[in-house]
Amino acid sequence: MYGTKKILIVEDNADLRDLLSIIIRRLGYEVGIAITGEEAVARATAMKPNLILMDVGLPKFNGVEATIQIKADPTTKHIPVVILSALPMCSHGKDGIEAGAVEVMQKPVSVTDIEQILSKYTAAGSKPPMKSSRNSVSPKRVQQTSNILH
Repeated sequence: MYGTKKILIVEDNADLRDLLSIIIRRLGYEVGIAITGEEAVARATAMKPNLILMDVGLPKFNGVEATIQIKADPTTKHIPVVILSALPMCSHGKDGIEAGAVEVMQKPVSVTDIEQILSKYTAAGSKPPMKSSRNSVSPKRVQQTSNILH
């Protein structure tokens, strides 16, 4: 698939991982999978995805720790990381942004949320938007469909 954008899904919940993978593939993206924070770092280095969707609660080390390692590597630091968390935004949002994530989304997310985030960070020539402050966290999107992913 020449020119196909690559998305790395980092999620330890098999059902959600499979749903995200199906949706993202149907939208025309190539998908890579990692289940642990350790795998996320290795896959990001090998795959060089255009975007990483990173769960927070992962085995080995969590998504914030994986994001820190990805952002510390000169070969992967440019890759936008969107943190996905089922926990309240106040607990992981600040840590995710400080680790280098471009955005934090609270689960459950809708198919529309996924489409918007992929479009936002993988559009031709797009660069992650600058954060106005180190502590800013994008608010949870309003759920507009009944297609909610947990």
